[in-house]
Amino acid sequence: AASEHFMDVSAVDTLEGEATGTFMEVVNPNGDILFGLSDMEIYHCMTPEWLTKHLTLLKRAKYLVADLNLPKETLELLIALKMKHQIPLVLITVSVPKMVNMPASLDGVDLLIVKHDETEAFLNLAVKSEEDAEQAAIKWLSYGAHSVIVTKNDDTLVYVADNGETIRYKNPHDITNRYKWGANEAICAGLIYARQQGKSISQSLMAGFANGYYTTQSLSLVRSNLSTLQLEKDIEELAKVEKEYRV
Repeated sequence: AASEHFMDVSAVDTLEGEATGTFMEVVNPNGDILFGLSDMEIYHCMTPEWLTKHLTLLKRAKYLVADLNLPKETLELLIALKMKHQIPLVLITVSVPKMVNMPASLDGVDLLIVKHDETEAFLNLAVKSEEDAEQAAIKWLSYGAHSVIVTKNDDTLVYVADNGETIRYKNPHDITNRYKWGANEAICAGLIYARQQGKSISQSLMAGFANGYYTTQSLSLVRSNLSTLQLEKDIEELAKVEKEYRV
């Protein structure tokens, strides 16, 4: 009911006896996460059969965005759908435990967005620096994705594409005391928004970086002042000092 003012929710399914996926973090006064609680059972209902019921809608999409909450076989069907109809597809990781849902092949995935700890667990390598993140991204490309972004908290972002293009951003400012809730989601949202608007990959990365940075200035999961106009202003301001962030 709250979201229908901002998006079309007419295709959202309500399942009797099931609850919306929920994740809660318990955080101490220093912003450290003590533990998390989740109820993710409903995602098991997002089967290939469920996805097939929505094929007509999906085939009309300008962009497909999915994360690893979905079962592996559902994601594999979505990739097949993308390849058949040539719809841009972004795949976003969720957590280390959910890496079990990573498709065996990423052929057809236009962009994979993955965090450093998930990369370390899945690829069995350390990601401590921007150089490590770049090498990890290159290894991810071997799974078939056209491009990869490896993030670390909200301060490091490394992009590598199969055409050899590499872009690295690092926030030079002290961010250690800021709460990180929502930063990765904000980065993904800003980046995908910019790509939909036809912006270049460097502009899109800056959009994601800006949205992630300013989200961490707020204690809300989604900052209250976020709008298309505000995001464009944020991108413009950060672009002025982009050289400080390129490494």
